[in-house]
Amino acid sequence: DTTIPGNYALPDFVGTRGKMYHVKIILPDNRMYESAPEKMPGEAGSVSTYFQIEREEFIDYEGLLVNQPVVRVFGNSILPPPESQFMKWQVDEVFMIFGGPLPCFVTQPADPQFLVLLDRKNLVATEYPRQFLARRVVDYSFMSKHYFVTYQSTITKDAFDYWRKVQILASQDGSMFDIPPATI
Repeated sequence: DTTIPGNYALPDFVGTRGKMYHVKIILPDNRMYESAPEKMPGEAGSVSTYFQIEREEFIDYEGLLVNQPVVRVFGNSILPPPESQFMKWQVDEVFMIFGGPLPCFVTQPADPQFLVLLDRKNLVATEYPRQFLARRVVDYSFMSKHYFVTYQSTITKDAFDYWRKVQILASQDGSMFDIPPATI
């Protein structure tokens, strides 16, 4: 779809696991972008999720100590074959809000500051149980049906390295021992 700047898609194209692919884009001003070839990752395995609701004390945005319910999302993963060494999990939430004649469905990351990655280099297990995947404070969005959707993916080493750097930056807590922020 070239009608939306930055939105590029190949309709009816389905990649094949293990094959090499790259992206080549020619922009309207004839500049060209071409990515390095990468192998499409293999099978992702499967994940079943469950949640727990607990109360937790934390400092809110106004600096006040509050005790509020939180939802913790956990997963039990069946891992793919060992050649799929690098893994990533993402939890999205979907909920409905009312504000007009029709309901509006909102989809967003459940815990955008928290990334779950796995390098299976030293892991021989085929199952990865009771893995913490996301935490979400209960707020107005829980007044209607609320869904958590979990994605388990295999990723390339370069993608893993990128997300690992993002994970380091996202987990900063403002102490003097934090790693200085830098360009990824």
